[in-house]
Amino acid sequence: LEKDGQAAQPGDNCTASPEQWLEHLRQQRGFAMAGTRGAAAVPPVVNLYAWNEYGEGGFLCPSRRYGWSMLEQVRQAFGYGTP
Repeated sequence: LEKDGQAAQPGDNCTASPEQWLEHLRQQRGFAMAGTRGAAAVPPVVNLYAWNEYGEGGFLCPSRRYGWSMLEQVRQAFGYGTP
């Protein structure tokens, strides 16, 4: 696989940039929050699964292409104290 003229590293086939990923995460967080308004017993939930998918274990790990950037975006979108 190639992206922008460079061969993708094994396991790094994500086509979104870290900035696009953050925008997507924020959108999903907004959907989750909006879907639970008025239902105090229902917590907002966003399921992140099959990121690195080592043997279908569904790990969330840094990648060769972006390092910790994608995980930092998850923290920025969902971390403690996120408005």
